[in-house]
Amino acid sequence: YVVTCSIIASVFILVPRGENTYSFFQQCIVFFSVLLITKYLGSMLLAPWYAVLLQVQELQNRYTKYYTPRVSVIITATSKETGLLHMLQSVLQSTHKNLEIIVVNDGSNKKNDRLMHDFLNFYAKKTAFRENSIPLRYYNKKGYSKSRARNFGIDVSSGGIVVMFGSLGTCTPDTIARLVTHFRNTHIYAVVGQVKIAHPATIVGAVQYIDNLFSIYRKKTEALLDAVYHADGGPVAYRRSVFEHVGYFDQHCLSIDSDMMMRIKNVGLKVAYAPDAKLHTHEAKTFGYYMQERAQKKVYQFQVYTDFNRLFFSVAPRHNMFFTWLVLPYTLFIELQLFFELYFVGLLYIYACLVHDFSYFIVCIVFISLAFLVQILFEEKDSDISLRFYGLIPIAWLLVCVSIFVDFYAQVTLLRVHMVRSKVTELKWVRIVAID
Repeated sequence: YVVTCSIIASVFILVPRGENTYSFFQQCIVFFSVLLITKYLGSMLLAPWYAVLLQVQELQNRYTKYYTPRVSVIITATSKETGLLHMLQSVLQSTHKNLEIIVVNDGSNKKNDRLMHDFLNFYAKKTAFRENSIPLRYYNKKGYSKSRARNFGIDVSSGGIVVMFGSLGTCTPDTIARLVTHFRNTHIYAVVGQVKIAHPATIVGAVQYIDNLFSIYRKKTEALLDAVYHADGGPVAYRRSVFEHVGYFDQHCLSIDSDMMMRIKNVGLKVAYAPDAKLHTHEAKTFGYYMQERAQKKVYQFQVYTDFNRLFFSVAPRHNMFFTWLVLPYTLFIELQLFFELYFVGLLYIYACLVHDFSYFIVCIVFISLAFLVQILFEEKDSDISLRFYGLIPIAWLLVCVSIFVDFYAQVTLLRVHMVRSKVTELKWVRIVAID
């Protein structure tokens, strides 16, 4: 707050000088400012139209209002993830009752296995004389990877819709129902939900919260253009028949949901986005861990781009032109721009100090603050979180700067991995768990 107030006060205290001397700096700043504003403003202008598209689809599907297909929920538990029972209990509270739950544990976490057997005994006693109880099956498959565990779950499941969860986080009671409702459109073969940081209490959590909030507008824009192609850690639901078209999950791929999305787009099938189908996860334990997590995801995502490079600028009739000619190339351009964005922030500050003029800085502060305010007003339904985050509006630009630094670190890690052929360490998913 002191930094923000000082920058604003500088307008009234400092006397601008020698602006023409640094015309090159000024041109660079204008160029990157236009890129920054275009990136956020474009999504904010297009994203609201996605709600209109959903309303039109709702009218088209009004005759299938009571759509309650059989849903198979597959929860995979690995040694890197904790919180299996929290996820399982949240799924059992689902408002969509026509479902079965299949839990597949990779066997490396003995605690998960012990907890599951205790819970199965408890659940069996609780539902012994209850009709229409949700079937729950547990499999302990030692040495199974996440993708192999999912494939096994698909084989032993029976639902027409398959919903995938890890053992990290919790879903809301209506998450599954909100995912499933999109399948009333028979052309939809997969639906991606939204991940949300639950009750962020640290600066790391605030940065993650802002990143996820801004991603909502980006995903809505992609959905409007029929170009949804990654899950970003959110819940994902698949129509069972999609596995007949593209096969099961690749056991050699590290970003399995992104790989599956690209395979679906490659054969010309549609993927929908459900922003109100939320998966609540918790903030990273430390800032260093958050940086490593982002770097790992960046490396995995780039590998998916490499595997499906044939989709870029594809003219195949089955491919969506908005996706292959606009969204994919623009995404790589933004990745390149993110690499230079940290330099832009430094350049902006140096220029402001040299000419005693922080007006460009203030324009960026005001724009980011307004963008953050708009997203809290229209996207955040939790009033308690909204009230707490209103106080972050004046310093949202600083949190964005922190996010830019994290992205820069991820980009450098990506370059290091591909230049020296090193491997990014696979992380154990450690979170600060806040239990109500």
